[in-house]
Amino acid sequence: MGHQNIPPKHQRHRLIIICILFIWGLYPIYNFSQAQQKPLKADELINLSNYIYGADDRIAYGKIYAPSNKKVIGHPFFLSEQMKKGTLFLNGLKFKNVNLNYQIVTDQIFYKGENPTITILTNSYIDSLIIEDHILINSDKINITNPMGFMELLFQGHHVSYLKHKVGITMVTTSNSVSTKYLSPKFNLYIKHNNQLISLNTKKRLLSYFDSNKKEISRFMKRNKIKFKKATSSQLLSLLKFCDEFPTN
Repeated sequence: MGHQNIPPKHQRHRLIIICILFIWGLYPIYNFSQAQQKPLKADELINLSNYIYGADDRIAYGKIYAPSNKKVIGHPFFLSEQMKKGTLFLNGLKFKNVNLNYQIVTDQIFYKGENPTITILTNSYIDSLIIEDHILINSDKINITNPMGFMELLFQGHHVSYLKHKVGITMVTTSNSVSTKYLSPKFNLYIKHNNQLISLNTKKRLLSYFDSNKKEISRFMKRNKIKFKKATSSQLLSLLKFCDEFPTN
């Protein structure tokens, strides 16, 4: 069968379709530039992932979460095991009211879209996220020489401080069985100094860092009953706010 010429009318239709596809191809770039002006809704995250990867959100910016068959008492998630509504900043785009959670042990962000499956998002795409007023920053995306994955932004003033969350695992032995258990979550305090995160996970290190004002800081801690090793995040926040005007060592 010989080659048939495409009618002019069909050629015009093809040209229109190509133009539409070209404009649609600029959609992620346009949204990147408009991210700060117009927050995106949850369904737009799904639409964007559908556009790039297809209609199945199980492969949207990550991989399917497959729970381990190994039984461990407790859970390794941030705040609670349940998914929470939050805001996700992904490659400069802002997605509001999406289902998120943070797995502390593996340092991964979990996302649940319309499908019943849960997706583990690819960390390199994530800028930050907000869960219940907690801001988690991807430290790989900030200007530091020793990034540590996702860290909670504690305070940002003259000094910028972060909490690095951690969860340990221990063995539980009974007369009938041996099992493993997640310990209660803990965190270490870090402060950004030049282009490096400095660990201030003891009172001694904190006072040494603000050496010129260590007496005032000690009095503040005593007055507010702050025991450094047992301090809550809110207590550390008030402490860092108090220290914010002080020079560092």
